[in-house]
Amino acid sequence: MEHKLTVCCGTSCYLAAGNRTDKLEELITKEFGDKVEVVPSGCIGQCMKNEASPPFVKFDGEIISDATNENIIKELKKRLT
Repeated sequence: MEHKLTVCCGTSCYLAAGNRTDKLEELITKEFGDKVEVVPSGCIGQCMKNEASPPFVKFDGEIISDATNENIIKELKKRLT
């Protein structure tokens, strides 16, 4: 894997997006092959630090807010193409 996507599964993010990790992994594999590893995580602590909306993910150390599956794929396309 070349890149790491950490998916916050803390309470706020879970409630905002539900547990979408399986579907997200499927979408990412379809779009990017094995270039991106999807890793579920406990709270990544962004709700208290960030004025943006959950759910949050961390891609190669950079936070992405309002991280719906659609927004994540769009952001990864920007960064990987």
